[in-house]
Amino acid sequence: MDFACDRAQRYHAVLAARCDFSVMLCQFVELASSSSVLLGLASGVPGLQRTVMGVAAVVAGLALATRAHRRMAWHKAKQERFSMLARRLPADAAKGSEELLAEVRAEREDIEKDDGPAFECLSVACHNAVCLSRGWTHGLYPLTWWQRHVLTWFPARYDGPAAPSATE
Repeated sequence: MDFACDRAQRYHAVLAARCDFSVMLCQFVELASSSSVLLGLASGVPGLQRTVMGVAAVVAGLALATRAHRRMAWHKAKQERFSMLARRLPADAAKGSEELLAEVRAEREDIEKDDGPAFECLSVACHNAVCLSRGWTHGLYPLTWWQRHVLTWFPARYDGPAAPSATE
C-alpha cells in the first residue's frame, strides 16, 4: 500500500509538472501570436484587424493557460491526497491492523476512481522509479527507450509484460 501511494504521488507530480510546462508554453504562444510583428503582417483595415487579432490572441492564450492551470491544480491535489494517505500507514508494518489496511485501500480506490488508464507508460516508469529508490530490482518492468523517453509524454498504453495494476 505504501508503495502504491509513493507511485501515485510520483505519477501526479509528473503530470502536474507537465501541466505547468504547458501553461508556460501557452503563454509563449500567446506572446508570439500577439506580437507586433505578426499583427503588422495583417492586411485590410489596419487598426481594427490588429485590435481584433490582439484581443483574440490574448483571450485564446489566457483560456489555454487557465485550463492547463486547473488541470495542474487537480494533479497537485491528488498528489497531496496520496501523501496524506501514505502518512496514515505506520512505519512499522507490525503496528498496522487489517482494519487500517482496509480503510487505506478503500480511500486509495476512492482517490483513483477518476484516474484513467491513459498514461500507462508513465505509470510504469513511476513504478520503476519507486522500485529503484527502494532497491527492488526484481519488481522492475522493462521499458524500451521509446516508451521511457517519448510515450511517457503522451497518453500511451504500456506494451510489455503485465503492468502494475491500480489495486496493487
